Amino acid sequence: MADDKQVPVILHSVSNEHAIPTEKYFIPSTWRRFQLSQLINNVLATSKAIPFDFFIGEDSSGGKLTTALETHTNGEETLHLTYVPSILPPKHLSTYEHDDWLSSVSVRGASDSAAAAAAANDDGKFLTTSYDGVARVWNSSNEVVAQVSGHAGPILAGAWVASDIITAGRDCSVRLWDMSAEKPTQTLQFTAHTSPVSALAVAPPLLPSEPHTLLSGDWDGLVCLWDTRVPSSHEVDADEEEPASKKRKKKSTPSTALRKAPIHQLRAHTAAATGVAFAKVDQTRAYSASTDHSLRQWDVGVGLETDTRTASSALRCVDTLAQSDAVAVSGHVDRSVCVWDTRSTTNVASRLTGHSSIVEAVHAHPTSQHHFASAGLDGNVKLWDIRSPKQALFTVVRKPANGRKEHENKILSVCWNGSVLATGGEDCAMQLHEAAV
Repeated sequence: MADDKQVPVILHSVSNEHAIPTEKYFIPSTWRRFQLSQLINNVLATSKAIPFDFFIGEDSSGGKLTTALETHTNGEETLHLTYVPSILPPKHLSTYEHDDWLSSVSVRGASDSAAAAAAANDDGKFLTTSYDGVARVWNSSNEVVAQVSGHAGPILAGAWVASDIITAGRDCSVRLWDMSAEKPTQTLQFTAHTSPVSALAVAPPLLPSEPHTLLSGDWDGLVCLWDTRVPSSHEVDADEEEPASKKRKKKSTPSTALRKAPIHQLRAHTAAATGVAFAKVDQTRAYSASTDHSLRQWDVGVGLETDTRTASSALRCVDTLAQSDAVAVSGHVDRSVCVWDTRSTTNVASRLTGHSSIVEAVHAHPTSQHHFASAGLDGNVKLWDIRSPKQALFTVVRKPANGRKEHENKILSVCWNGSVLATGGEDCAMQLHEAAV
């Protein structure tokens, strides 16, 4: 309209691919996201229109632009906006049915951008662990290509270690499996925990010749640091493997795997350690979450606690954002998700709400420093951008599989490799959704 007030705006792209000249544009104060996207597409002369999201400030610190420009400027000062391509709504791809609840799902390479790209055409890239005591590797055609069993009881967590897998169970054991042979074999048994182990994290080696590094957390609050180097002999005596007070009537399958001792035992939590995560850049820094309401930061190089933050409710999970060693996200029993910045003296950087039940799992995007997914016992999966904390970008209402009823849809695990979102839980199924940033 001719009488629209003109607002001076400078537009900043987060990537060179969609960057336009950094100059001042005078645009109507009534413009919103759609008109701003049109402007950028016109300047770029794109053959197909690309929708963009806009954030206030050169560093996106002002949050997401959701209303007209006139509400964010006096019309005289130059308004700086940062823009990124919009995320499309997640689209259901497939469902992988199981016979029991799923405790964890993992997409190969989901925590490492290079590995994710290398595994893009890998035909066996999905790992699931179940309460039936079996870990399964699936291909993209919904076929089981390998499986392992050996735990006495449910497997509570699993993760990829390059092309091998690691599992942790209610039987207090953590096991590494060699998946390269026709029949997978257990190579290591990590021996220190005396209560069920439900939290695992894996860090890739700094050099190809180095081993992977692992974290595990148990229901007594113990967090252990390990590496995957195979020793020449057992590092732990057989009679130390499990105290008599913790032995169970049902024994696990006998194994010839070497017993391995932890590099460090990290003791500080006073209740269950429900989540562990390595920092994405400096992997000597790690985090652990607990039902004792604390988030603890560790220097795993020396095995010392370096920071403690306290929440108002118990923590159920934790992960770290890409490209930032100091920012972590955690899910809580009070239905919230907390963003923590350990560089700040503020306890919780922001608190995100939207789930209607306990937030059981979080997983950060492998390359974006702003995006992560959360999953709850409400049966919902949410995709978040920490620059826009007031509401989730999208909510995936995951419909129960296997003939389950609507209330039997608790989600216990989520994994996001940047293009595929995997979830699993009470309905005994892994569901895959296309979800790209």
